Amino acid sequence: MAKKNKKNRPEGFDPNQRKRERIEARRQAKAEALERRRKQERRERIVRRVGIVAVAVFAVWFFFIRGGVPDAIAGHEIEHYSTSAGDPTHVDTTVDYDMSPPVSGAHAGAPANCGTYGSPVPNENLVHSLEHGAVAILYEPTISEQEVRQIEELVQSFESHTISAPYEGEMETPIAVVAWANAMRLNAFDEAAAREFIDVFREGGQAPEAFQPCPNDADDDFDPPESPAPGESSGASPPPEPSPSPKRGGGGDAKETPAP
Repeated sequence: MAKKNKKNRPEGFDPNQRKRERIEARRQAKAEALERRRKQERRERIVRRVGIVAVAVFAVWFFFIRGGVPDAIAGHEIEHYSTSAGDPTHVDTTVDYDMSPPVSGAHAGAPANCGTYGSPVPNENLVHSLEHGAVAILYEPTISEQEVRQIEELVQSFESHTISAPYEGEMETPIAVVAWANAMRLNAFDEAAAREFIDVFREGGQAPEAFQPCPNDADDDFDPPESPAPGESSGASPPPEPSPSPKRGGGGDAKETPAP
């Protein structure tokens, strides 16, 4: 009977063909799965390497490059101060700072919001904002209104980490641009120098917590005091008028001495 079946099979028929096809299909599926696994492993290795490189680059920037600060900007000296936050860092009282305006040291537990202010910001809150990588432009209330508006426009051109405010303490110059542990003093507002200072120190420089947010939420423009109009009293007492000089040579109550 078996011989009869073999005779009925078409010429060239291979009874093991289907078996070989199934084996080949399984082999090919395994090869494709292995190739997919190898590609996935290569992608994972690349992602890990990129992540390691990114962490290394950030570490170099954070600990070395970020801490490098210039000694001058646009011909204006950069004063460097202690980077210590003080011990204890947060205090509930006023602090007697060694510099004016202060740029480092112990400070209040709450930072000041960034943005523009129409009145002075307490030193202790300001210093905490500087610790968060903010840059502040502080000025004497007596500077010109034009300079105040230029300062506020510069600060408002950033979305975060910039502050402008009048300063109630004594400053060596009418304007000071400050960051954590650094200050640039200006006799007149230099927008280009102030902008470069912001670019160098904003969210960086030597601020130990520059990664902390400080959005420019404060929006209170300063209103400079009005200067008295010509001829208008400024409130000061007028100087006393000079006493008339005694008349000489006749007239009045003067008496002549008779000749002997």
